[in-house]
Amino acid sequence: MSLALKLVLSPLLVAQARATRRRALVLPEAEGPREGRLGPREGRAVRVLIAGDSSAAGVGVTHQRDAVAGHLVAALQNRLRRPVEWILRARSGLTTVQLHALLQAEPPSAVDVAVVVTGVNDVIDQVPSARAVQHRAAIADWLLDRGLARHVVFAPLPPIGRFPLLPQPLRLTVQRETPQYHGPLRLLTRPQRIEAGWWDEEGKGLALRDYFIARSETVGLVWIYRERPASPSDSEAQARWYLQGLYA
Repeated sequence: MSLALKLVLSPLLVAQARATRRRALVLPEAEGPREGRLGPREGRAVRVLIAGDSSAAGVGVTHQRDAVAGHLVAALQNRLRRPVEWILRARSGLTTVQLHALLQAEPPSAVDVAVVVTGVNDVIDQVPSARAVQHRAAIADWLLDRGLARHVVFAPLPPIGRFPLLPQPLRLTVQRETPQYHGPLRLLTRPQRIEAGWWDEEGKGLALRDYFIARSETVGLVWIYRERPASPSDSEAQARWYLQGLYA
């Protein structure tokens, strides 16, 4: 979204942001150890670093065995049939730059693989996408150049647009079965179908969404979805299109 458009929409955006903050629960990080070894004592272990924000810290679950670290370590040990030594460095609310500073303040032991889980707070803090990529590259270069990791893997950004507490997306008009946003939209991708019920607040049953990337001749690339009901009898709902977001 351009700066000019943000300024025009700022009263609405600020109000929506404050309302979302009020509704969102503040959850603690998961309990449990933040380093350990899984598997037999004998044999060379695969060494893993998990670093990141609240997703890596286990916010939303009770214990680290149910968080990213627990599942990742268990999957690696089961797949490789080798012991896995792991360490977790994570804190809620960290941006990529702040995570880098956290690691620099107390460098971890050298590992075979570093898994970095970050990015949501970059979006919240409106870090430009190009700069966020540079910040990720800086972490990878630092870990590799200092011999702290042989490989660095970045977890993908979760689908923030599907977060159920966010305000209802903008409904689009449709002309001749083509969604409109500053003119007709041209679909560039095949549908990515999502079937779930977590956004069905009125208890109407399973909701179906088909997500697309489309192009507007005026504003560029946009992310839209078509909402369809579980029941094929509701023909009106089958024509509902929504704007989920704009690409920077």
